[in-house]
Amino acid sequence: RQQFVPAALRRELGKAWAGFNAPGTPATVATGNWGCGAFMGDVRLKCVLQWLACSQAGKEMHYFPFDNEDVSTWFPPLMERLCARGTTVGELASFLFENASRRDLWAALDATFK
Repeated sequence: RQQFVPAALRRELGKAWAGFNAPGTPATVATGNWGCGAFMGDVRLKCVLQWLACSQAGKEMHYFPFDNEDVSTWFPPLMERLCARGTTVGELASFLFENASRRDLWAALDATFK
């Protein structure tokens, strides 16, 4: 659960934003399950953090979860809902920072951003 503390969230967002916002980075970014193999990162968390960073950098993200069926079925509908309701990067980031320690984080996110 260390990856869910605010300092870890800021670190991951900073790394992703620095990579996606680097000069010469294409308008479309292809990415995947950063830190989710040997480092045992939470795939949903890494996906959402990368999407936040991509969005803040003004990039379109194509997420390739490889064989992770959970994120490949969970994330696209979430992304569509958030976009349809006009959720900002700041709103979603604030929700994550305020609720990351919850054991039911993803259910709470789904319920909050219906």
